[in-house]
Amino acid sequence: MLLVATTLNGHAIASDVPVYTIILDFMHLVTASLWTAGLVYLFMIWRKEREQVLAFLPIFSRIAFVSLILLILSGVLYTLKLLPDITALFKTTWGLLLLAKIFMVMLVGGVGILIREHLRKNDSPGLTKFLMSDISFMLIIVLIVGTITHLNPVPKNEPLVWKENKQDIEFLVKTSTLSPGKGSLWVTASLPQDGSSIQSIDIVLSPKNKGELAPIDVPLKVNKDESQEKQQVQYKMYETNNLVIPYAGRWQIAVRLVTSNLDEIVIYKDIVVYDVK
Repeated sequence: MLLVATTLNGHAIASDVPVYTIILDFMHLVTASLWTAGLVYLFMIWRKEREQVLAFLPIFSRIAFVSLILLILSGVLYTLKLLPDITALFKTTWGLLLLAKIFMVMLVGGVGILIREHLRKNDSPGLTKFLMSDISFMLIIVLIVGTITHLNPVPKNEPLVWKENKQDIEFLVKTSTLSPGKGSLWVTASLPQDGSSIQSIDIVLSPKNKGELAPIDVPLKVNKDESQEKQQVQYKMYETNNLVIPYAGRWQIAVRLVTSNLDEIVIYKDIVVYDVK
């Protein structure tokens, strides 16, 4: 019941397919519990019941091996379903701690191989050393798991600051947010070097995951700054308060600049909008 309650209060319940992630999370917790319980039992009886330990170790070794395989499999599937993309692992504290946990699990697997080898050789002193190492790794993993349970696996949506130079024109695109919903956007472009002026700047937002939605034209207007009118400036600014991102996912921003000579310059930027809950 405790494992069920833990599963229903974790990240799994917030998934878009909760039944799938709940099953994976429950499997992950069960296999981890079997491994942890076995280690704790061995630790408690190691010094006083050495013969019983040596009899139990081969059984536990097989159980731990199967548990570790299921632990890794359920953990990988759960993580892939929970995260919007694998690169999110490197963008949050949750992801970095998960990578540390994966490293510790690899160490556990390595120690398990050594324990099986020493069992085969009946090397009791060597078993003590590796058993203590396994228990130490278990404590570290438990500490990591206790920490990441309270962290959000999905990265925060940071405002876009995008600089690019194309054909000697400096572009600067900034947004107030990149979250689903309504926001503001500003585009600044330097004047062309050939002496022409900027006739227009258009922005199109296109989904990269869901092809059924047509590209979205973002309405822009010229930023009429009084300080710019009083002096000859070398750039032009456009803005909008109607940047609408319908849903989280992968998007592409296309900025199209047309000069008075009818030259066209287009730059592209791929962005990821996370569904932060």
